[in-house]
Amino acid sequence: MPSRRQIEEIVEALREEHEGGPAFAEAVDAYAGSLDDDEREVLREVLLQRADQEAAFQRGVALRLQTRGWFRRQLDKLDPPGGRTP
Repeated sequence: MPSRRQIEEIVEALREEHEGGPAFAEAVDAYAGSLDDDEREVLREVLLQRADQEAAFQRGVALRLQTRGWFRRQLDKLDPPGGRTP
């Protein structure tokens, strides 16, 4: 029986190998077929945790872009692109 850590490492290896997307999902599905019910539950938990982490990362990126946009607009008010207005 693989430990949670081993399952996490396998999921990471599959993600790196397949770079996400449908191929990754198919590889995880194939891996899940080799596990018993308890191990599949651990795999499910690992995948849900990774999905939450990815969602948090994407929210952070979106917030950073939004903040940068606000900051850039404030600077543009002080010094518009193309030079100062008279």
